[in-house]
Amino acid sequence: MSLSLEFNKIQTNLSIPLSASSGIECKLPLSEEEGKEICHITTKVSLISVDCYNHEIKYNGKAIFNVLYKKDGALKKCETGVEFSYKFENENVLEGMNVLAEVIAENVKINILNGIVSLSAVVVFKGEITKDVNLEYFSNEPNLILKHEDVYYSTIVDKVKREFKIEDEYDVPILVEDVLSHNEKVYITNCQCAIGCVIVDGEIEATTLFKSLQEDKDIECNVRKIPFRVEIENKDVGIDNQTCVLAKVKNSNLKVYVDEGKNKSVISIEVCIETSAKIYTNYNLNIINDAYSLDCDIKLNKENTKICQFLDIDCIEENVKEEINFKNVENSRLICVLSDKIESVNYKIVDGELCVSGLANITCLFKGENLQVESVNVPFTFKKQTSGNAYSTINSEISDVNITKTNVEFTIKTWYTAVNEKNCCVITLVEEGNKKQLNDSAISVYIPEKGDCLWDICKKLNAKEEEILSMNDNLEFPLTGEERLVVFREK
Repeated sequence: MSLSLEFNKIQTNLSIPLSASSGIECKLPLSEEEGKEICHITTKVSLISVDCYNHEIKYNGKAIFNVLYKKDGALKKCETGVEFSYKFENENVLEGMNVLAEVIAENVKINILNGIVSLSAVVVFKGEITKDVNLEYFSNEPNLILKHEDVYYSTIVDKVKREFKIEDEYDVPILVEDVLSHNEKVYITNCQCAIGCVIVDGEIEATTLFKSLQEDKDIECNVRKIPFRVEIENKDVGIDNQTCVLAKVKNSNLKVYVDEGKNKSVISIEVCIETSAKIYTNYNLNIINDAYSLDCDIKLNKENTKICQFLDIDCIEENVKEEINFKNVENSRLICVLSDKIESVNYKIVDGELCVSGLANITCLFKGENLQVESVNVPFTFKKQTSGNAYSTINSEISDVNITKTNVEFTIKTWYTAVNEKNCCVITLVEEGNKKQLNDSAISVYIPEKGDCLWDICKKLNAKEEEILSMNDNLEFPLTGEERLVVFREK
């Protein structure tokens, strides 16, 4: 028998994570005495550009430090920044690749040496590239008995970055002398593909710390929710595509207009958010994962390739309530929350549930005889039923912090993409062997193994499925191993 083999190609892609870290340092325009009174630092880090070369990535960015310190019993601010440029090697990176990435700052420290005050931090680069996988596989041969399987998978057809400016204006019932600090977070609540664009819904939580001109108000904190909807244009996107979008605050500007006649101030805020969208297309592929011949032996070469099926996107909102204990604040008044952030977080999927656990850090400003800053760490853990066995994108943030000296309540918002990851086994080579010696017995009895399926039986007995079923009624697969199968042959 001469085999007439047909082959096809499976085209998929894999997301490959990238990471690197580097140190930065910048001087502060403070005296040594002022440097010793630093009580809180907020760090905003953003990327300016990321470029891929053969086996190398270069990235440039900017870090802005907002420093609060005490002087003459009052809270003062100092702001400074530094630009950075680094590169690192990775064998999977090729010229012109599209990379989705972000940078965060860790281990921010105050350094005082010879009267010079400086800040140091570690900038952590996290990103991913997409590597295309093309595999030729056996797709048909009319003279072989073939076992087919439907395989569902998704490929990333594009990665799109866009920046948007979100503006808002609102009143606060105080006369603002100065803005001590402001911090903005962005949450995605929904995203969907439309014709020619990706529609993204979200919310910005803007927290601003004001110093008031009014003695009875002193320091005030305002939290503002700013909803938004933006469209990421892409001519290749259609309603049959699926998408996952992440958003980060790149920078923000805040202006204050004081209206003494109405005893209020008008806040004008402009937030630049950077969105990163991964756009997926879904496929259904019918493959052959096994084959045999009734006439001759055949040798099959099989190869595994990892595939990923996009299932769903979800935003989990988990409320956390805990008793807390601030030290040395018995005779102090709680002014405001200076910052709230997730110190560490772990994700894993166990028995169909996404398990999230971590540690939230809440830093507050108190006022007694003096101003003081105190922090508390709050552990959290929760589970959520998920449709996939893995995730491709995941991010958690804190919002809606409500705190007293003894209790804290906040929401953990986790945005993630549920996917199914599995190995797809395809046949890449078929070779014809020796002619089979056919069994010439008029009747044979076969004792199956526990767990045998119809395909296993037919392949072992060198028969077609309809022949086995016609001679053995009432078989239920998989078999228990207690059955006895009879095969009749015409002489």
